[in-house]
Amino acid sequence: MESPIAAGDTTTHSINQRLTNTHLGAVNFVSSIHSSVYSGEKCIQLNVKFPASKTAKSDIIILRRVQDSYVNVTQLLDIPVALGHFSTDSAHKFIANNITSNLQYFTPDGYTQEFNDLSSSKNSHLQGIWVSFDKAVTIANQFDIYELTKKLFLVDVHDFDELPKLVDTTKVYVKDEDDVEENGKDTDVDENTSKSTDSPSLKKRKIGEVSKNDEGISFKKFKSLISTNANYPYALPGLTTKGKDPEVVNEVKTRFGEIFKKIESSDLSVKDVKTMFARIIERHREDLMSITDIPLDAEGKTALHFASTLASTNLVAAFVSLGLNSPIRGSKSGETPLISAILVTNSMTKGNFSTLLRNWFYPSLFSIDSKNWSFFHYLAHQSSKKIDSCKYYTQKILLYLLSSNQASQYFLKKLVDEIINLQDTQTGNTALHLAIENGNKWMVDILIELKADLDLPNKAGVKPIEYDLVKETLNCKKLGIKNDQFDDDDDYLIQLIQTSFEFLEKRLEVSNEIIENEDIVKVNDKPEKISDKAPDSMTSTNKLFNSINDLLKNTNNEYETIMNTKRSQINDLNKQLYDTTIMTANNKFLNKKITDKLIFLDSLKLQMSNITERLEILKQELPKDEQNSLENEETFDADYPFRIEPIYNQLVNQKPVEDLKNDETLLESLPDSSILKARINSYKQLNASIESELKALSNYDILTSKFKKVVSFCTGVDLNEVDELLDGLLEAVESQN
Repeated sequence: MESPIAAGDTTTHSINQRLTNTHLGAVNFVSSIHSSVYSGEKCIQLNVKFPASKTAKSDIIILRRVQDSYVNVTQLLDIPVALGHFSTDSAHKFIANNITSNLQYFTPDGYTQEFNDLSSSKNSHLQGIWVSFDKAVTIANQFDIYELTKKLFLVDVHDFDELPKLVDTTKVYVKDEDDVEENGKDTDVDENTSKSTDSPSLKKRKIGEVSKNDEGISFKKFKSLISTNANYPYALPGLTTKGKDPEVVNEVKTRFGEIFKKIESSDLSVKDVKTMFARIIERHREDLMSITDIPLDAEGKTALHFASTLASTNLVAAFVSLGLNSPIRGSKSGETPLISAILVTNSMTKGNFSTLLRNWFYPSLFSIDSKNWSFFHYLAHQSSKKIDSCKYYTQKILLYLLSSNQASQYFLKKLVDEIINLQDTQTGNTALHLAIENGNKWMVDILIELKADLDLPNKAGVKPIEYDLVKETLNCKKLGIKNDQFDDDDDYLIQLIQTSFEFLEKRLEVSNEIIENEDIVKVNDKPEKISDKAPDSMTSTNKLFNSINDLLKNTNNEYETIMNTKRSQINDLNKQLYDTTIMTANNKFLNKKITDKLIFLDSLKLQMSNITERLEILKQELPKDEQNSLENEETFDADYPFRIEPIYNQLVNQKPVEDLKNDETLLESLPDSSILKARINSYKQLNASIESELKALSNYDILTSKFKKVVSFCTGVDLNEVDELLDGLLEAVESQN
């Protein structure tokens, strides 16, 4: 069978590279601002039209909620899409990678209130991802579309009633059956988001209150999965087709071949895959995986390896959930499906790596290959050629491990004890050695934060601490100099790592091991009744035995009740510790950002002071008459009457002023030219201001609106009822006349 790996390795540039630093040239557009109400939600609506655009969507609406000033960022990104700067798919991936999976959207108090997912709203105008006002402004500036959308950001939400109103012509979105079919579509969404409702109001959720989809890895689940691998910490060894029925093997390979051919042209659901394998599943239900989890190429890669390379959520879900493949099965070299995914950029560009990791890849996070390579080795090895994907996958894996609810500290300790300092069996290189050799300053910094051993030599006797790159990184950390390859996401990750280690060290001071969460044991609420009366036929020995047995059962129930209380307390403490870790990391990150801004502000103040001082020095170096002209220009009042009598008289008498050009007496009496130019500019500004006020006064709508506000304030009548009140007063006055 031909390997589909060539089709899967569609390595592309990072989505961030394609979207960041995109500057729009001169754009012909028309925009207008309105008030609108959709499904009872008041919104400020910006309508943007591109008359010259040849794209399908030249008319765009962007909504900003009156309630909390949240902005629909999905609609905001329609602008660069309409201008052809990137595709709709790229915009969706940007949202998945930078918003819905970004832990910075957790606020310091532990509430996820920085974005709101209304993608499934029945009202088509409200569908999309909504972010806070400041985040929306940042995104608009990032894509250089602020000038096109500034009306939306500058308008005051309190002016909602004064804006031109739009009629709600909302089309209600109804899901197709295919949409609601479980696993029927390859969603490629990076992180689970808050549950959508028709109401756009955000429901605050504490970090500890996680849903079933995002509660991370539990101790027991992880350990039970590891226990199924007798080869741990190495991946499960690959199966062989020797001794298996050739017809069955060929049938399995044929079915996988058909699946990979179909996936190129259309999506396949779990149901589709199950139908294609129905005959095989039925016949080999007892030993299915031994038949289907076979190598498909010379390298020993299974169908799950290829599905991982393609980053197909549906195929990975189908192969694992149907029991066709194991996520901890290795190739001949011990490479797991997780490694197959991070060696190419497909999962990054699709934005679905966190989904794959959270649901199917996590059991192999601590697996190593035949060379003792962990996922860190693979990422560090390719860090010079694929810098963006190296950074992306490292961030996602670390954020997942450090955010796995109560298990996060267990995994951090396991990462340090078992993974971070693994050495290549041939060269003795650690992941840090590989990152240094590839010159990846970003990766070196992260590995140092993760307590990589700087004095651990490879087989050539070279220690990481001996490299200049490591010395430079340590010196920058000591001096508080930020890594020039770090952005806000990286700063947050560093804070999360440091905070997690702080809490872990404090915890290990109390106990040398991480106490696991335990399930609550079901206890019989009704105690066993010790019977005083027994049948006459029962011997005294049996009676005594039954009494002792009942007593033991009651004692055991009491013991389990006490233990359940302790288990519950431990679980609650673990949960509180997790919440506190995330909250502390958030607070440290915000504190650092504020500190950086204050330092930057002080720097600007110093620069302004230097500029002011330099201007004063330059001013003193000017001739006296030029200094006077500058002072006059600065203090000139345009309202002060100014007249040059000879010229004024000539103009009043309708005589030409050309004759005065040769009048030396007049020329000598004239002020300096700089003063005259300053007066002319001031008069022009004054004239423009008067014309603007005149135009405003001639606009009866504005006058009427102001008059209504005065009447409403004085009479206590609602603003919407002022017209009716004035009509009544007018009728009363007219009836008296």
